[in-house]
Amino acid sequence: MAAKKLLERMLVDETSLLPQIVSVSEKIFRIDKTTGEPIFLAPRSKLSHTDLIAIGLLSKYMAHQLEIVDASSVTPSELSKVFKLKKMIAGARLNDLKIEGVARLVKWGEYRVSLPDVLRYFQEKLLPKIERQSRGRQHGKEK
Repeated sequence: MAAKKLLERMLVDETSLLPQIVSVSEKIFRIDKTTGEPIFLAPRSKLSHTDLIAIGLLSKYMAHQLEIVDASSVTPSELSKVFKLKKMIAGARLNDLKIEGVARLVKWGEYRVSLPDVLRYFQEKLLPKIERQSRGRQHGKEK
């Protein structure tokens, strides 16, 4: 019994991360009420294809939780339409995110976001990149 109580500290409920995820995400994008698609706050041109796909995975999950869309998973075809990317590029970037743990294969050709890993990706990679670019724009205005 004592071992079980001790080991319970290791359990993670993905939804317990939602406050942190929302706090970080609201600096990057919002979600369209009708389509569930992301609306970027940062200039889209400054985001890599991998960043776009990570945002697409998370926004799809959030839109599903908000009952805007039926599924929380996404396919390369869907992402290529939303972000106007070639399907092959969307698939390759999804695979990169799968290797990083951000995307999880639900079934062949269909992916879902991993909340702990997308939070890490946003905190360690995406948000610092956006903040650096924002500081660069501010410094440019001061000149």
